[in-house]
Amino acid sequence: MKYTKREVFISELRSDGAIPHHLLKGKDSQSEMANKMIYIAGPIGNGGAIADIGKVHLNVLRAEEIMKQLMLKGYSPICPHLSYYCWRNWKENDNFDMGWEHWMRIDKEFVHACDYFFYMTPEKYGPSKGAALEFEQAKKEGKKIFTSLDEVPSRLEVPV
Repeated sequence: MKYTKREVFISELRSDGAIPHHLLKGKDSQSEMANKMIYIAGPIGNGGAIADIGKVHLNVLRAEEIMKQLMLKGYSPICPHLSYYCWRNWKENDNFDMGWEHWMRIDKEFVHACDYFFYMTPEKYGPSKGAALEFEQAKKEGKKIFTSLDEVPSRLEVPV
């Protein structure tokens, strides 16, 4: 029996909802996007330590700008800061909160799936216990780490 790509994909999803690494990051030319994936780590709410909603919103806006600049350079960014909007919606409308530890488990898989890592340093953007853990993971896994947009090379080939 022959299966469609979609059926194979669905059959390989893990029971915990995580996407298996080999489905995100292939080793052949068909996975061109995978070699452009970059994870953005930086403060959001610092595990609930930041109570000022304005400060949280500023953190999200800063990450959104970094995401835009990385996209303009030809990358496919993963920006966990965008989950803030879901979290806030769920909390306000459904009184539902997954908790910081759950978000960190998800982010750990995203870090693992990316080849590149952009670190919003505490010196420039403020402290983040989650981003610090992700940074350590990226170092252990040998990811190419950037701390400034100026360091990130363009992946776009612009004809002259």
